[in-house]
Amino acid sequence: MLVPDSATPLYLQLEEILRQKILSGSRREGDKLPTENELVEQYKVSRITVRRAVEELCKEGLVVRHPGKGTFVTGVVMRNDLEEPRGWTENAVANGCRPSTVCTDLSMVPGAEVCRLFELKHGEERYCCARRVRALNGKPAVYELDYFPPQDAEFLTKELLSGSVFRLLRQWKKLRVIREKETIIRVRYAGAEAAAALGLAKRQPVVYTRTCYLDGKDRVVLMNEQYIDSERYMIRTGGHELRLDETEENEQK
Repeated sequence: MLVPDSATPLYLQLEEILRQKILSGSRREGDKLPTENELVEQYKVSRITVRRAVEELCKEGLVVRHPGKGTFVTGVVMRNDLEEPRGWTENAVANGCRPSTVCTDLSMVPGAEVCRLFELKHGEERYCCARRVRALNGKPAVYELDYFPPQDAEFLTKELLSGSVFRLLRQWKKLRVIREKETIIRVRYAGAEAAAALGLAKRQPVVYTRTCYLDGKDRVVLMNEQYIDSERYMIRTGGHELRLDETEENEQK
């Protein structure tokens, strides 16, 4: 119910009501939202209030407008704020989603580039690779490859990798600090493997990220690659202040 005398604006209250209907599954992917007139009548608010509430949902990627047809639910979208980095599981829960992970393959594979990251000696050019599908409310959102030093194969299992990798490293390797060294973000076409895992058409554009993680002694403990279905996962950043030096200011006058 909307509370007219609340400090929270009515459009934000309405946005939250509609969001919860989507996150709870009451309104499913592909469902059409009530029309503007219907929402005005149902919640006894102005058109402007309805319009702003729906605009906010569009910004979050939860709904999409199709001119002449209406506004439709796109499905659950998880937002990852780069200003507040969190693990997948923690971030999913914070977004009101139900996360799940399936490790489809765990094996030792060769690869000189990754092995150099782990500072392996010559001749030790095999590392541990886990392929995982990460879902939101049962729908695949991310196809993930996790690379570990070869010695980690002693304790890694598919069952253990069905949860948080950070929690696993903390429990099994007693790591108290895991630091992100860098993240590379690109747009790529989904290959056959990633497309099949995400239920997408081959060569459909996906967001690709590659992140290297260090322990407290600056040793690489994990390299992670993700192929992300952007319909279900949103990477967000912002709030940075750009300063112009005097030369640039003069050039723009």
